[in-house]
Amino acid sequence: MAMTTVVSSDYLVVPGQVIATSSEEDENSGDGGGGFLRGHGTYVEQVKDESRLVASVAGTVERVNKLISVIPVAPQSYVGHVGDLIVGRIAAV
Repeated sequence: MAMTTVVSSDYLVVPGQVIATSSEEDENSGDGGGGFLRGHGTYVEQVKDESRLVASVAGTVERVNKLISVIPVAPQSYVGHVGDLIVGRIAAV
């Protein structure tokens, strides 16, 4: 039996907490149901024939269709990404 479980929106989660689970049957069913997309603040963990979406930050769950993200409770420091423009002043060489 294929099964997908998802924590409801506006739910507070902590790092390491499983937000959603989806069996391999859900992803291969072809009916468009089941499964999920990983958003910011989450990562996917594979366990046997099951995919688990796990929170990587403490915050509230936000779901838009199949996209599931965790919005952090407290703002975190800036983490740069490739291609970001950084403005600064060189004080000494």
